[in-house]
Amino acid sequence: MFFLRATIAAAGIKVIVRTDVASVSGTLDVPEEKKGAIGNPLVALLATDARLRDAGWNDYPAVDQEYRFQSKNLRPGEYLLLAFDEGDVKSLMDPQLYQLMESKGVKVTLGPSESKAVDLKLLAWPAELADRLQ
Repeated sequence: MFFLRATIAAAGIKVIVRTDVASVSGTLDVPEEKKGAIGNPLVALLATDARLRDAGWNDYPAVDQEYRFQSKNLRPGEYLLLAFDEGDVKSLMDPQLYQLMESKGVKVTLGPSESKAVDLKLLAWPAELADRLQ
């Protein structure tokens, strides 16, 4: 696998093609009383480097019926992994949310061509940002 990233700058176009992509897979730790009651949990892999996070180097993998997720073709680097029982993807780009949740998520560093497994605890959406939920 590979990923392709193109950027347009004043001097021209810069294209980066990498074949040393990383991946993360895992399972959500969902309390028994919530199993079946939660709709579609939100898993987020947010780049810890704010410049990369702002440039869109984040991923939001789907969660299956067994509460498993997998994210492939990731840029090697450090990510903060979070799992919410509900959430708003647009709000995940807010630096305030990142600061609120940084200590509650799981940080993982992915090297080139590396694959890691991570188990995540299901978190409640922060009360400070509850007004952003639809």
